[in-house]
Amino acid sequence: MAKKTPNYFEYFNSIAAIAVQEAEFLENMCKNFDANALEQNKKDIHVLENKADSIRHELLEKLMKEFLPPFEHADINELVEKLDSMCDELDDVVLKMYIYNVEELRPGISENLSILTQCVIKTQELVKELENYRKADMTKLLMVVNDYEEKGDDQYEQGTRNLYLTEKDPILVNKWTEIYREIEEAYDACEEVAEIIRMLVVKNS
Repeated sequence: MAKKTPNYFEYFNSIAAIAVQEAEFLENMCKNFDANALEQNKKDIHVLENKADSIRHELLEKLMKEFLPPFEHADINELVEKLDSMCDELDDVVLKMYIYNVEELRPGISENLSILTQCVIKTQELVKELENYRKADMTKLLMVVNDYEEKGDDQYEQGTRNLYLTEKDPILVNKWTEIYREIEEAYDACEEVAEIIRMLVVKNS
């Protein structure tokens, strides 16, 4: 019996779909924020992140034995690592909130996380289209992800500036500086996924 070639695109999309679940979890957590639930929130989102890790490990094991993957081995490895990083960064936002024992959210956080969710959703759409990249309009989706990432930059700048303008407690300033930075890194992770996909499309067209 011939060995079945793994569907790499299904693996890519499975990790991206988990990132969407994480982003939606984070957004809903903050819309209905309960400081007493942070420890459970941390555990719940980490379950999702662990699922992404498991898919990543399974795919990389298959990749080591595969002679004819759809893209070069190194490129697939890089894409999988960027997708996994996207899941890690979302998990880390909740982890930072838990570690710093956040008791109350800053103004604008819910709006910021709503934009982040849309950024992750559009990144997943981009990942889904990768299998049909020769026919799909990848340029438009790449631009949409980039636009959301730029909105994330604006949210980071405005939120951090407002923090330093209005907050007098240095402990809270330090806490929220780190949390804003972690949210920004989640946006950056989406952009990094988009950039490796852009490279794959150009390289294989």
